[in-house]
Amino acid sequence: MFRTEKPWLAAYESGNVEPETRILEGSVYELFRHAAEEHRGKTALSFYGTTFEFERLQALVEKMAASLAAGGIEKADRVALMLPNCPQYVISFFAIVRLGAVVTQINPMYVEREIGYILNDSGAETIVVYADVYERVRSVLVDTNLKTVIVVDFEGEPQGLDHGHSSFGDFLSWDAGPAPDVDIDPAEDVAALQYTGGTTGVSKGAMLTHRNLVANVQQTIDVFVRDPAQFTGRKCVGALPFFHIYGLTCVMLFGIRLGLEQVLLPRFEVEEALAVFENDRPTMFSGVPTMYMGLLASGADLRKHHLHDVKIFNSGGSALPINLKRSFEEKVGKPLFEGYGLSEASPVTHNNPPFLGAGTRGQHRYPHPFDGCKDSRR
Repeated sequence: MFRTEKPWLAAYESGNVEPETRILEGSVYELFRHAAEEHRGKTALSFYGTTFEFERLQALVEKMAASLAAGGIEKADRVALMLPNCPQYVISFFAIVRLGAVVTQINPMYVEREIGYILNDSGAETIVVYADVYERVRSVLVDTNLKTVIVVDFEGEPQGLDHGHSSFGDFLSWDAGPAPDVDIDPAEDVAALQYTGGTTGVSKGAMLTHRNLVANVQQTIDVFVRDPAQFTGRKCVGALPFFHIYGLTCVMLFGIRLGLEQVLLPRFEVEEALAVFENDRPTMFSGVPTMYMGLLASGADLRKHHLHDVKIFNSGGSALPINLKRSFEEKVGKPLFEGYGLSEASPVTHNNPPFLGAGTRGQHRYPHPFDGCKDSRR
């Protein structure tokens, strides 16, 4: 029956991929908890020389969840994150979903009008915000329902906070009891509000359930990873913004599930990325076309920086120009795979399975096995 409806399944069978037989259950927090148990003793995150093993990360997530609960956060409450990639983002994200609350993603580059709109549209009353953009949040306070503001500063304790606003460190150190257990229905309960780019008007919050996110992570692993043991304990580059659904699912959650050490970069800078490739020897890199353009335009010897040691390069977020694909592959000697997705789909819907090759024209190749799609030209 499936082959009649989904002819692309035959291609997956050739690679022994049968994700349609899997029943994907569990919440996003359970995905994290199981990964922390499975990968105990391994490093989950590294950030400018500071590392977080899975045990330590899980303890910090539990502590943050307890502090949020003590501050009044309950199931279905919206908690905004306005952070670049950093350990505090990962800790906060899993703490929020641990309580059954809803992560509301806000791009730190947004201006006051956009920030105010998302806070009011989502109904968020709590925000965890990067110190460098704190002033923008403070300027919209009177026009929103924000009650709790938690500020993250990479340089130490943030200065000049309004009365009642807390640093991340102070908030985490609250004397709070254990976080309460919360019943979560993965199929129905929303884990994240992912605001779209607003290409058809104002930005809209895609309501992504726990099952949406967990399923997309597992589908991507099933399609891309033939042997998870070849990835566990290795490294990936966390350069794609986690506040974007591509970075959230295909880097952060993907990396946690597989036990990859994620080398976090708050923003993509070519020289810094090249240093990571050379010094950390990651096994996987997911980026957008402009990142690959930047690497090529740097004029650096990419093989000298060990990009040829990376097992998988992924591109998404926007269309990958075929000339860029060919140039990168020629320079590095590795295939550049391209995927397609959208926020509402958590996000990946189409991919180039590595066992079928990266394609010669940059096409997206095949929908994920669970997905349905229609050729609108017919």
